[in-house]
Amino acid sequence: MTQLDNKTDTALMLPRPLVNKILTHAQQNSTPENLAGENHISSCGLVSLGTHSHKYYYPLALAPASSNTTTCFSHNNPAFQQLVLQIQAQRQTLLAYVFTASQTAGIALIKAHLVTLNRCYYIMNSLDIKGVLTMQGYVRDKTGLKKIKLSLEGD
Repeated sequence: MTQLDNKTDTALMLPRPLVNKILTHAQQNSTPENLAGENHISSCGLVSLGTHSHKYYYPLALAPASSNTTTCFSHNNPAFQQLVLQIQAQRQTLLAYVFTASQTAGIALIKAHLVTLNRCYYIMNSLDIKGVLTMQGYVRDKTGLKKIKLSLEGD
């Protein structure tokens, strides 16, 4: 897990190609119908930090039985473990957990079910009431969960 400093606690800069990969993965797996379940995650993945601050997205394929928060990022999930090993083999650092869930359930899912590592970024995609996919960022630190600003690098 990367150590975040106080200067980065309120914002996370992401390159446009990485954001496009995250949103494409979310769009391919998200509809209002499959996000209706309170504990349902339709897509998830990990963002890692490599050399020269390069960021990578690793989508995690979900089977229908695995599409909830308790198994998506579970250390008992072989697909999750494989991604973590792949990130380590590439000498990268885990930077953020990415998932797509309903807007209403998203915050509750982070607080209740996701990995509770301090100083960790969470990127939540959700469909708003008009069916538009939105992206929000959060960081968990010693005081709790805080919303952060997500920005495109170079903008």
